[in-house]
Amino acid sequence: MARRKRRKIKVYKRKLPSIFVCPQCGHQSISVNFENSSNSGDLKVAIVKCGFEECGLSDTFEVPKRYEKVDAYCKFVDRFNSGEIG
Repeated sequence: MARRKRRKIKVYKRKLPSIFVCPQCGHQSISVNFENSSNSGDLKVAIVKCGFEECGLSDTFEVPKRYEKVDAYCKFVDRFNSGEIG
């Protein structure tokens, strides 16, 4: 007798988010973009901007090249909560 054929279970890999919640206005409209820094080889410039028209919160800062969008967003929120921006 042969064994019954089993169906393969698909494992879905979760993606990191690309749009985040604004700490000032509460809308899900923060976008993070990166540009290469001309000063140093191991840094890049993170441009964080709120897409909500009435808020207009934005910041630009340098981060290590290994940082993902979510890491730059966390640094942005830390800077906002400490009062460096806003």
